[in-house]
Amino acid sequence: MDRGWRRGCRMVVAGVGALLIGALTACGGETAKRLPAGGPCDLLATEAVAKAVGVPGASAEVEGPQCFYDLDDIFSTVTVARGDAIDAMLSDESVELADVEGARLNTGPPGGTDCGVGVVLAEEDPAQRFGVIASLTPDLTDDPCGVVDQIATQVVGISE
Repeated sequence: MDRGWRRGCRMVVAGVGALLIGALTACGGETAKRLPAGGPCDLLATEAVAKAVGVPGASAEVEGPQCFYDLDDIFSTVTVARGDAIDAMLSDESVELADVEGARLNTGPPGGTDCGVGVVLAEEDPAQRFGVIASLTPDLTDDPCGVVDQIATQVVGISE
């Protein structure tokens, strides 16, 4: 795949990811769950992302508070972001994920190929906020929000 195209996609997703994290304070309530210390790529293995999307493999690259997962042989991406920066993307739609509540992110038109969800485990601690955004081609799934929610549930599952 052309690296220039991937870089362009990353810039778009980086902008979305930069907006992703701050909005999460309005999501649900506090929980006893906590994310482990580390960077955004420490939250989920590449194999777990590939399996959730249904592709043979993926590679991960950290850029600031975001982890970009490039999926093998397709024009799709998944980003896991950590921190506090996305008030503009938060919607009013709540999402139940395992034992916590998240909020759907405004990532594009409903029924499109992009979807996102944000979760706040502790409002006072930016390290306890994360979001997952995916841009998935229709040949992979007709439910990108289902895939995003599955990935976010896996992240919540590692929290203590």
